[in-house]
Amino acid sequence: MSKPTKAKPPKSLSFEQAVARLPKEQSKREALLGVYQQVHADYHAAHDQLAISFKALSLATDDVARNRTVIDRLRGIVDLGPAPAAAQEKEVDAPLMTDAEFLHQKETNPEIKNVGKSKALFCMDEFIGGFSRYPNREDHHEQAAARYLSLYERAQIGGARATDYSMPLVDRSGPGEDIAMVVGEDARREFAGLKMTLGAGRAGLLEAVIVGRTPARRIAAHRADNDDVTGRAVAEVAQQVKDALEAAAAYFGFRPRLVSGEHYVDKAFRDAREKAMRQGRRNKLNA
Repeated sequence: MSKPTKAKPPKSLSFEQAVARLPKEQSKREALLGVYQQVHADYHAAHDQLAISFKALSLATDDVARNRTVIDRLRGIVDLGPAPAAAQEKEVDAPLMTDAEFLHQKETNPEIKNVGKSKALFCMDEFIGGFSRYPNREDHHEQAAARYLSLYERAQIGGARATDYSMPLVDRSGPGEDIAMVVGEDARREFAGLKMTLGAGRAGLLEAVIVGRTPARRIAAHRADNDDVTGRAVAEVAQQVKDALEAAAAYFGFRPRLVSGEHYVDKAFRDAREKAMRQGRRNKLNA
C-alpha cells in the first residue's frame, strides 16, 4: 500500500518574481470571476425553472387525481345503466270488484268505458327488476323477467311477521306443518325446474341481473377483472341475458323454444337486417 504523498510547500519567490507574476494572476482572477458569475446565474435560473416545473407537476398530479375521481363517479353511474322509468299511473282491473258488480255497472252505466278499472302506480323496476335498465326489450322477455322475479320472491322460505307485543296474548297454535314450507311450494318447484332448464350459468346471470340489479358493464368488468371493459364485452353480456330470457320465455310458454346453439336476435337488429336486405334487393333490381 503506497503512502500518501504530502503536498509540496510553495517555493519562495523573490520580490522581482512576485511583482512580475501578480498582474497575470489578477487578470486570471477577472476571467475566473466572469465564469463564476455566469455559472451562478445559470444555477439560479435552473433552480427557478425547477421550482416552476415542480409546481406544474403538482398541478398536473392534482388534475389527474380529480379526473380519476370524476371518471370513477361517472363509471359508477354508467355501470348502473339507464335509470328506470318513474312509476306511472295505469288503469288495471279493480281487484275488489266481483263479476256480478262488473255486469251491473256495465248495464247501469253503458257510457262509461273504464268500468271495472282502477288506477294504480306501475313501476317497471318492481315489475321486471334490473332488466328494466336494458334497452330494446320485447314483450315476451318482459313477461319472462316478471315471472322469474315473482317466482324468486315467492320461492323464498321465511317472511315471518314481526311480533306485536301490545296485542293480547291468545292461543295462536295452528297445524303442525310448518307454514313457511307450505307457502310457495309450487313456486319453489317451478323455480327449480326453470333453473334446471337454464343451467347454472344462465340461471345465475338472470339472478344477478333481475334480482341483484347488476348492470351488464359490471358483470363484464368482473369477468375480465378489469374496470376498463370494451363495449363489445358489455354487448356480449347483454346478448347472454337475452338468450337466457329467451329460454325462460320458452319454459314459461311465452315463446317457442330456440334450436340448440341458436341465439336470440332482438327486434332492433332484426329490423336493421331486414332493411339492409331490402336495400340490397333494390340495388340488384336497379343494376
